[in-house]
Amino acid sequence: MPINVPPTSQIAQKWKTVTPTRVADYENGIQNPKRNWESATLEAANLWITAMQTQRVWIRWGEGVQEAGNAKWKANSLSKGVARWGPGVTQSGDAYARGFSAYRDVIANLDLPPRGAPGSQQNIERVRIVATALHNQKVYGSPGGP
Repeated sequence: MPINVPPTSQIAQKWKTVTPTRVADYENGIQNPKRNWESATLEAANLWITAMQTQRVWIRWGEGVQEAGNAKWKANSLSKGVARWGPGVTQSGDAYARGFSAYRDVIANLDLPPRGAPGSQQNIERVRIVATALHNQKVYGSPGGP
């Protein structure tokens, strides 16, 4: 016997009208999760790494990008992202400062050779020094590397 499932349009309409009224449930789920997010995420790290190494994941990712298309990306970015941009940036100011401070300190403490003429090897060397120090900070937690 077939299962009686409502049409997709009816399910989507209910989701669209009911889900926005569930903001208290959303907040409660964040305040009182079934599992600690950090622990559960770290436990899943190796599974995620393994999954990301399979070719099928990347094929499906590409298919998803093609299915959504540029028009959907642009429409959603404009209709959702623009309104959220300012408040999101404002709310993340302290996190931005915490995340950037180590890199700012790396740049501020570099001793670069003098600038040369535009396009000179001297200027390329300056770029190499900055890029290497920032990379080492990111990967090893220190501008000097391991």
